Amino acid sequence: MKTLCKLTGLIAMSTFLLGSRTVRRICSLLVGAVALGLALATPAMAAEPTTFVFTVDNFTWTDDLCGFPITHVENGTGKVTVFFDEQGNPVKSIDTDMSRFTITASANGKTLVSNEPTVLILDLEANRLAELGLIASFHVPGQGVILLAAGRLVVVPTGAPPTPADVLAVDGPHQPIEGDVAAYCDYFSHQ
Repeated sequence: MKTLCKLTGLIAMSTFLLGSRTVRRICSLLVGAVALGLALATPAMAAEPTTFVFTVDNFTWTDDLCGFPITHVENGTGKVTVFFDEQGNPVKSIDTDMSRFTITASANGKTLVSNEPTVLILDLEANRLAELGLIASFHVPGQGVILLAAGRLVVVPTGAPPTPADVLAVDGPHQPIEGDVAAYCDYFSHQ
């Protein structure tokens, strides 16, 4: 399971600021799906969707999207519904927020906060991951949005960070994927 979460984490990392939210949620989802699949012995029971709640409390990660470390801290509560086939194997999951979910980015003494009301859909049969809605929107007071990822992003999991060939669909602005991170990096580069 650790290897599966690590693999999934690597896939998701570049979906947004190296994808911590996706990593965290997919690992929670897969651990829950496998545990539930093993616990449910009969195919009839295993075919029923199962929902569980998870809480993220100060999940911290660092990226170097800008060439220097930016620390991110995430907090919130989510709900994952896992769908199974008739043999009890997980085939799909849908992850939604249950309360305010935030990501705080900090570097060089500066901090910004973004809400993350993202929906994640992991389709294990089609081998794709979709992030829908507002993934992140970092605003500087008096200046406006300096980094936005919103709409729909669909990637094929490959075991490595996605390349442009792995991206199946990008609808809406996704500045981290598009490489449009200058304003974000500039904000955090100065003290």
